[in-house]
This record gives sequence, structure tokens and C-alpha cells, in this order.
Amino acid sequence: MSIDSFKPSLWEASLLTQFTDVAIVTELTTPPSETNGDKIIWNALTASQWKDYIKGSRINWEQLSTTPIEMPFDRQQSFAVMVDNVDKCQAGQNGDSLEPTIMQNQANILAENIDIEVINYIIANTSAENTLGTEAPIKLTPSNIYDTIVDLGVILSKKKVPLSDRCVIINNSMLAMLAKDERFTRNYQVLTNGIVQGSTINGAKVCVKEGFTDGKILLNHKSSTGYAMQLNQVEAVKLTEFYADGVRGLTSYAKKQLRPESSAVANVTI
Repeated sequence: MSIDSFKPSLWEASLLTQFTDVAIVTELTTPPSETNGDKIIWNALTASQWKDYIKGSRINWEQLSTTPIEMPFDRQQSFAVMVDNVDKCQAGQNGDSLEPTIMQNQANILAENIDIEVINYIIANTSAENTLGTEAPIKLTPSNIYDTIVDLGVILSKKKVPLSDRCVIINNSMLAMLAKDERFTRNYQVLTNGIVQGSTINGAKVCVKEGFTDGKILLNHKSSTGYAMQLNQVEAVKLTEFYADGVRGLTSYAKKQLRPESSAVANVTI
């Protein structure tokens, strides 16, 4: 058993690539404008205006500026797994490496944790003004779930939230109801990150997730929330308590509400 030949870049690249494949969080959020050490920065651009123009008249120039929104990487998650031999995990037998399988498993767990955390954060920070079913939850049926999602889209549209980059988050029971509506795509395929391929409702992508706050449908535009993640380190260690090697990793991430008007929630029952 030896850790001398451990290749951290191999394990890190594998984890990040597979995380990107299975996570939905980047579909729901805006990346930062800048990362400066342990601090991340989003720059909010001031809006400019189009004005009527008369030929020969003086043009008034507007000064554009940005308002920086800063926060530290305030959340961390780690993994630590024990393997018999790091060398064999990297090389395997006959070129069959166990490293991709190990990192796939860790990527799946990390993606699930961060996806649910961010979804619940957006739901919790959505205003009552952008919420349907505040007095009593909407009883979902196959005949009204599609229209409920359309109504959420109307809320965002009235706030002039762009039609592009919208995503609606539902669970599998809700997807089964949608499948019974003639307006919804019949032969859909759910991708590894939960996106229902080829299906949109009122311009919004459909994503299926389990484990987020019960009794909610979330319609979100990615401008609502900022998110960033960095992989701090993946390293191998020689375990003293066991006849084995250890591989551990640490990641830091952060999330921040940027535009409160860009998410809408329906309180529902099934």
C-alpha cells in the first residue's frame, strides 16, 4: 500500500466533470463575476434607458455603473473514504481503474446535497407576493398542474423577468400528473441531472428532483440566485488505524439571493 504515486489532479478533474454532469444547480443560478481568494463577487449593472431621438438633437449620455455584491465561501462539505490501495484504484487491473467509480459516487452525493440546499434556499427566500396558494394549498390534479405552472410564469412575466433561462422544479409524482396532460410532451426522457429532455412549459425547462421542501413547485430564473463552488483539495493519506489508504476531499461554496422577483412558488398538495 502506497500513496506516493497519488495523482490529485486526476481525482479532482474526475469529481468536477461528473459533478457537472449530474448537478442541476448551475441551471438555477448565476456564476460570480469574479472570484478573489475566499471571496466571490457579483456585479449588478445599472439599467440604461432608450429615449426618443429627433434628428440633430443633442444626445445625453448615461453613466453605467455596477453595484458589487460580495460574500465569502461560507459553506463547506468534505468526503473521506478508505481504500485498500490507492495505486490500484488509479491503475486498476488491465487498465480498469476504480477511481472513476469512486468519484462518480462522491459527485452524485455532493450534487444531491447542493442541489437540494440551493432549491430550498430559493423557495425559502421567495416573497409572498410571488407565491400561489398562500391562503390554502392548491390541490393538484392532472387537469390543473400544467395551468398552475403557467400561472407561476405569469407572475415572473409581470415582473419583467426574461422568458429564457427559466426552470420549474417538481417531484416525480407531479411529473406523473403532467404526463396525463395532452399539452405536455408524451415521450420524455429524464436526464441524469433531472432535466426532462425536450419538455418545456410556457418556455420553462422542467426538472424533476426529490427531497426538496414538501408541497412546493418552484419556478425559477437563474438570475434569482448567485452560486459558486470551488474544490479546495483532494488528497491521499496513509491511515494509521487500518491497513489501508484514505482519500479525502474538501469543497467550498456559497449562494446569495440576487433578484427576489425572479422566483415564484406554488404551495400545493397531491
